[in-house]
Amino acid sequence: MGLCSLIGAVAAVDSRYAKQVYVEKIEQRLDQKIWSDRYYQIQQRIWQLQDRYPIPQNMPQSVKEELRKLKFLKEQIERKLRIPADQLGTIELAVAHAKATAGAPVPPKRIKVSENYSMGV
Repeated sequence: MGLCSLIGAVAAVDSRYAKQVYVEKIEQRLDQKIWSDRYYQIQQRIWQLQDRYPIPQNMPQSVKEELRKLKFLKEQIERKLRIPADQLGTIELAVAHAKATAGAPVPPKRIKVSENYSMGV
């Protein structure tokens, strides 16, 4: 009886709290979202400056300097957002595989009924 209670308590505690792997994945996705939002803000500012000054020779020096800094920041964020394939977890690989094979026919699962007969489900 005590052993069953102990196993039940361990299972309850285990299912109640998030696993470290899942927390790390969520943290990684949140970081990527923050960086991509920052990337798009910088890109919007670059486009605003380029629309305001379509001819680079007419730009004031301060605007040229700001544009140079924004482009540098944008390149740094682009490098940070690139994720090497070996850092992808199994969840991301499964999602990428599912997207790549979307629409492909799924073969029927076979269930063995007897030694001489198998049935498609």
